[in-house]
Amino acid sequence: MPHIGNRIIFSYNQKTIEMEEKEISEVLLDIADDLKRKGDQPCDLTNDCGEPTVFDARSELYIQYITLNKDGNPCALIPLGYLEDETIREIAKMVHQ
Repeated sequence: MPHIGNRIIFSYNQKTIEMEEKEISEVLLDIADDLKRKGDQPCDLTNDCGEPTVFDARSELYIQYITLNKDGNPCALIPLGYLEDETIREIAKMVHQ
């Protein structure tokens, strides 16, 4: 039985290596497939304290949840409070139309 833990770790590391070698379009398809298998609920990317664990350097945003849009593409759900005030105001205008 003690070897089971080692197999799990090896399996995880092997999957990580495979992800690093794939084209990003393939990784996106894998994420979409995983989300489809999990159902309609967003995938939680926070730690046990509810803090986000994924940071996107390009957009400088923390990502708490991912989900599929109506076309089946994986999307990040970002709390509007992370955005600039003017961006939130523009969104509010569009929502109220």
